[in-house]
Amino acid sequence: MKILLLNPPAQSLYLRDMYSSTKSKWGYSWPPTDILLLSGILCREHEIQLLDANILKLSPEEALLKIDKDINVVVFMIGSSSLYSDIEFIRKLKEKIPNIKAIGTGGCLLHKPEFFLERFVEIDAVLLNFVTNSILDYLNNKSDIKNLVYRKDNKIINGGNYFPKNNFIVPIPRHELLPINKYILPHGKRNPITSVLTSFGCPYKCSYCVVQNIEYLARNIENVLEELRYIEKLGIKEIIFRDNTFGVNKERTKELCRKIIQEKIDISWVCDSRVDVLNDKELLLLMKKSGCHTIHFGLESGDDEILKKYNKGITQEDMKKTFALCRDVGIKTMGYFIIGLPGENKESIIKTILLAKNLDCDYASFNIPIPIYGTKLREEAIKNKWINDNVDVFDGSFFPVIETEDLTTRDVWSLRNLAIRRFYLRPRFIFKKLVGIRSMSDLLFLLKNFKLLYSK
Repeated sequence: MKILLLNPPAQSLYLRDMYSSTKSKWGYSWPPTDILLLSGILCREHEIQLLDANILKLSPEEALLKIDKDINVVVFMIGSSSLYSDIEFIRKLKEKIPNIKAIGTGGCLLHKPEFFLERFVEIDAVLLNFVTNSILDYLNNKSDIKNLVYRKDNKIINGGNYFPKNNFIVPIPRHELLPINKYILPHGKRNPITSVLTSFGCPYKCSYCVVQNIEYLARNIENVLEELRYIEKLGIKEIIFRDNTFGVNKERTKELCRKIIQEKIDISWVCDSRVDVLNDKELLLLMKKSGCHTIHFGLESGDDEILKKYNKGITQEDMKKTFALCRDVGIKTMGYFIIGLPGENKESIIKTILLAKNLDCDYASFNIPIPIYGTKLREEAIKNKWINDNVDVFDGSFFPVIETEDLTTRDVWSLRNLAIRRFYLRPRFIFKKLVGIRSMSDLLFLLKNFKLLYSK
């Protein structure tokens, strides 16, 4: 069987995977986690092709021309920020190849897969996780198929979400089938880059996040190392670990870092985590020595009451402690903030802006709240009539959809842009970036980002 793993074309550059769906604010990107992991699983039994039409900047017409007419199955990324254009492309693909089966994967499908199958006839099945062999069972027409919701005999069947055991193993993804040289991180040290997953899901229950519904599971360390060795042989030098929360099990993470050091695997890397997870200096030193140069931290707010309301489980003191440790060991930091969560007002958002400046993050990302299916935030927003029940296209990087008694959507957008300017136009920040220029490419990248900043 010939299978196409597809990141669909779009008018803008999107970041789509099971964890996120957003336009890329600064032109950065990484290989889509879902289809990358699935490439290793599927290639054992089927002929596969990978097409990231989005990073290649293909138009829908150009992407269709690149797809062979004898493809039997397409597994495609879909996101809440590009929902209708993704579906429209699959509709056109089915016009070209009428008998093709279309399997969707993406965070927006997780909570109401039956709803999306009923609504969009273009989708034949929804994949509920991408770290098991269940998709092979579906393609082989087996009975009792887990981890998919699919059409059969004019019915929609939900096979349930059954996660692998902890310490799970996946076949090595086929990184070389993607246009690796096209991806870029704004703070990456080397190229080319790729994505690697060392754990799946998240044990934390932040009420604005869909990943709270995905059970946390750690991947077998030797299996991770096998992939890192494979990546190194391909000449890939930079990795973004796409774990939702890297380092949950501190001893396991220390073991992984020690083995990277012992084997002298030549990579530099970044990850996403929490300040109450990476608050261990010994762990941070090992991460630094094994190649970590930047950590993305979800901080969200400078108001402890807002953090408590959304079950974040951290305080500003936790942030200050971990950021100080990162500075001590020489790891750069990026803070992720949400501007305009229900319950906030202008004063609490100003606190968030001040926190970002006082923490002296090396980078900051200011986003808006999005009412993702399956989150308590969406339930609250519908109950209080801050959004309509049918709102299904939203993007944390662009214009808000939630409007409360305290903040209009225009207020939120204005404050979000104020946060960007107050953080990035500080003389201290600009001086640090100018001092850090080491090459013409560094200068060009900095100028590009400032151009984007002024266009907001």
